[in-house]
Formats: sequence, C-alpha cells, structure tokens
Amino acid sequence: MSFYRQDLLGQEPQGKTLVIACPQQGAPELVFFGDALPAKTDLASLYLSKQMAIPQAMMDKPAPMGLIPEAGRGWLQSPAMEASAEDRPVWAACWSLIDVNESQTGLAIRLEDKVAQLSITLNIGLLSSGVLRQQLTLTNQGRGDVAVQRLACTLPVASHFVERMGFYGRWCQEFQQERSDWQSTWLQENRNGRNSHANFPAVIVGEQGFAEHQGELVGAHLAWSGNHRLKADYTVEGHRYLQAEALYLPGEIVLATNETLSTPELLASHSSVGLNTMSQSFHQEARQRLQLTKPRPVHLNTWEAFYFDHDMTQLKALAKAAADVGVERYILDDGWFHGRNNDKAALGDWFVDETKYPDGLMPLIRYVKDDLGMEFGLWFEPEMVNPDSDLFRAHPDWALQLPQYDAALARNQLVLNFAKPEAYQYIRERLFALFTEYPIDYVKWDMNRDYTQPSGDIAPQAHAQVGLCIGCWMR
Repeated sequence: MSFYRQDLLGQEPQGKTLVIACPQQGAPELVFFGDALPAKTDLASLYLSKQMAIPQAMMDKPAPMGLIPEAGRGWLQSPAMEASAEDRPVWAACWSLIDVNESQTGLAIRLEDKVAQLSITLNIGLLSSGVLRQQLTLTNQGRGDVAVQRLACTLPVASHFVERMGFYGRWCQEFQQERSDWQSTWLQENRNGRNSHANFPAVIVGEQGFAEHQGELVGAHLAWSGNHRLKADYTVEGHRYLQAEALYLPGEIVLATNETLSTPELLASHSSVGLNTMSQSFHQEARQRLQLTKPRPVHLNTWEAFYFDHDMTQLKALAKAAADVGVERYILDDGWFHGRNNDKAALGDWFVDETKYPDGLMPLIRYVKDDLGMEFGLWFEPEMVNPDSDLFRAHPDWALQLPQYDAALARNQLVLNFAKPEAYQYIRERLFALFTEYPIDYVKWDMNRDYTQPSGDIAPQAHAQVGLCIGCWMR
C-alpha cells in the first residue's frame, strides 16, 4: 500500500491536507480530506483508523470504500462504472495499479483491467483555492465496442455527516434551500439537457445542525451544465459517500477501440466552521477560473423597454437616459436580426434586419460607445432555431428531433444539433462574422428551453451538446 499526501499550508480560508492510499490491487482510497494534519502524522495508522467493522451475515472481506467503487470486488452499492460489451465482462471491472504521476495540482492514478480490456485514470488533487478536484477518464483498450451507462466520481465523506442540504427552484425563484436528515439514499436527476432552475448540480452534507459559521461539512459541485445525477448514500458498514456524474441517455455513449470518456470535474470544499468558509473556497476557485480583470459593469438591457419594436430614435433615447444615470453597458436584446418581429420566427437567421437597421448596427454602436462612453452588448440564442426560419427550411435535419414523431416545441423553438459538424460550423461562422464586423464588447447568450427528443437520427446526443455550445466561443 502506497500513501500520497498533498498539503496546502497558509492558504485562505485555512490549510488543507489530502491523503490517498493506492493498493496494487483495487481502486485508490480516500484516507483524509480536511483541515491540515500535523506534519508527522502516521499515515498507515490513519488509514487503519478509517476501517469499518464487518457486520454479521456480510462478505468475509467487504469491498473497500474506494474512489472508484468496483462491482467486481463485491461493492454492493452503485459502482463508479456501469458498462457492457458483447465480447468481455466489462461491467465487473477490477482495477490494478499501473502507476501514479505526481504534479503540483495532485495525482494522476492510472489503473487497468486486462480481462475487461479497460483502463481508467483518476486525476485528483487540491487546487490552490483549497478545493478538491477529481475527474475520471475511461479508455476502451479492446477490439469490441463498450456501451457506457454510467461513469461517476465518488467522494467518501465522514460517517458523522448526517444532515444534507440541496437547492431547488423555478424561473425567477432559483436557489431555494432544502434540508433534511441524511438517513436514507438521496438521489437527484436532471434530464433537461441544461442546468435547470430546479436541479442545481450541488449538494452539501455535514454534521447535525451545521450553519453559516458552525459545523463540519463538505460541499460538492459537479462542474457540468447538462444532464446529471447526484447521489448521497451510505453502506451497512457505516461508510457515507457522494457520487456525481453526467447522466447518459440509453445508447448515448459507445466507445470504440482506443476511444475515451471523461467525467465532468467534481469539485469539493471542506469546512470545519460552517457554510461560509466552504463558500469562500468555491468563490476563490471561481475567480481564479474566470480571471476577471475588472468589476462587472452596470448594464441596461433593451428587452422589456421595446421587445421586438426596434426604432433607432427610441433606442438612442434609452441609451442616453441610461448613460445619464451611470449605466456602463448597453445591451441590444432580441429583435435585431432578419425577420425577428415576434417569438415565433427567425431564430437561426443571424443577419442584421435591414428593415429595422438599413445602415446596419454601426450607427447605434457608435452612439453608445463613442458619444455616450458605454460598452455595447448584443443578444444571441445560438443553439436554438424556429421551424419558421430560413435556416430550418434549408436544414431541418440540423435540429434535435425525431422525425418519426411530432416535434416537441418549447417557446416555438427547437434545439440545433451541434453534434453535426456542419450545423456547428455554420453557427460559429455566422457569430464570428458579426463579431468581426462590429465592435461588440459583450454577448448576452440566452438558452430559453430544455432539450426534448435530443437526437438527429436514432441514438440520443444530449451529452455531445454541452461542450460544443461552449466551444462556439473559442476562436
């Protein structure tokens, strides 16, 4: 058994220690994640102190609480991976250690199962914010395809964490808190195709009565904006753990030879003094990732003022009134593009409407930027299309739908299938043509409907949309 230790000392809000045990046979195990341990802590003794007693009528050697729980070694809860293949028993994978590579951000632990012809890499470590990051990457090393039903990050937590907090909501009432005793299995699923108002991908577990400035707890967040599943569960031996994963629809993920699948990142923040300290670590991590170089400007949006009725005189008058009271950014909302006179038509036709803007957008942009000294923003909803649009009439096969059934519309919209390279490339080129033509400082990107029938043919393709939507912005 090898032990790996990572310390963050002198970090705000407090120092942290991470200890991982890596056996030669079996998945890595989380020995410790919490406030900084003394430098001379005996890691072998610490590991032994975490072992649970064997209850009556159980297996002679219960499967350990690993970071990649293995069905093949007798793990009786949900394993980290559920998969199938016609030529080998991949569903029962039992991992053996290949090697461990250390870096400043943590460990890359590589494992394989030669029978299942699979390899998996666990990347895990403490970030400079004090947040724990982990991610799995699965590779099919065999000749036959592997259908993956689930691939989940697993985070063991302390056995005295018996209370759970989550979040729910709806449009305009997001992030409502709900709390309960953690005495049974808790499961949250989101099948909206995006992060919905109702199912934020995070959960907090801690000791009884944790509050803003008291109690030990761990908050976990799945860094993913698509379908997801979160689970908080426990075993009869006394283990408690969280699992977080992208939720794959049936038949969605099939790995051919040498193809890989990576989970979203699971980020976790530990605090021994309540929610506030946990939140500070997440905030610090978010700021480091966003790399914001200035405070967010105060902005005004034209939507509720005019909706689709765009008149240059009124638009300039609103801009002047906004600048007079200190607004720093002016955003031209929906209604500026070709044929967009209501919410039933023209999504996807990203050309400036010559009827409303005979000289293009430049006269309004110059007035906002040069005369009034504000930034200029523009509204888009690039991943959507109206059936009543030039784009859909030309390429109905670019929409996520099942042509064998009636289309499931929402807000008179369908979702474009960005897994089709030609659809992705067209929208990307159209947006960047506008960014090149006009000095646009800010984009308001809307996504106003959930995914339904997320397929362009037979197999669902919801998972593929998430990264591609983000990728639209990468030059």
